[in-house]
Amino acid sequence: MNKQIKNAPLADRMRPEKLEDFLGQDEIIGAGKLLRQAVLSDKLPSMIFC
Repeated sequence: MNKQIKNAPLADRMRPEKLEDFLGQDEIIGAGKLLRQAVLSDKLPSMIFC
């Protein structure tokens, strides 16, 4: 690990980099789900999740 990454805030080091890194969200980003398709096709509109 380089020094810049090592000194980065924990949130930056732990941030998921791909959809497979998200845990427990299969109901919204699982295979074939609308949100996953929008992300993969790069056509993601603005959204607010509650």
